[in-house]
Amino acid sequence: MQNAPTHEYLEELISLNTRLDALGMKCEEFLMDKGYDAYAQTKKRLGTDFGEFNSFELPHKTIATRAGLGWIGKSALFTTKDYGSALRLSSVLTDAPLDLGTPIQKSRCGKCMECRDACPGGAISGKEWNYKLKRNDFYDDKKCEKYALIISEENLGKADTVCGKCIYACPHTQKYFKKL
Repeated sequence: MQNAPTHEYLEELISLNTRLDALGMKCEEFLMDKGYDAYAQTKKRLGTDFGEFNSFELPHKTIATRAGLGWIGKSALFTTKDYGSALRLSSVLTDAPLDLGTPIQKSRCGKCMECRDACPGGAISGKEWNYKLKRNDFYDDKKCEKYALIISEENLGKADTVCGKCIYACPHTQKYFKKL
């Protein structure tokens, strides 16, 4: 199938998640060696259920928006001006004194509907995120998962929740790709 997830894409995603977990653990160890409390929120620790209420931990995206690093796009993905949504997050909770940016409390997507229009599963409503919304108020993770399972089974020979069309469609992601 044309324009579907590839084995290389899936392998890179798995590899990147593994590296992020390792970096999180190294950061946790570094902070603890310096006398601070620290807890790396790794995939192993958080589990594999990534639904609306996936864990008792603080979501990576929430930490990133509160630190002023970016916003949640209409696709429910963390988005930045420089990289779009072509990035992965990891987080370490700590009591170490750190500099923070200004929290971002609402979307900066404006009238853009590229991710919504690119979503073959119809998961993206086009409604803009703000910090008061729950994810399912603007994005249907079950529709995304249903489509991703079908397309990955067809293209990869196994069901997985990988698609990436919304990531690729984001204009900020496209600007980043052009710089590479």
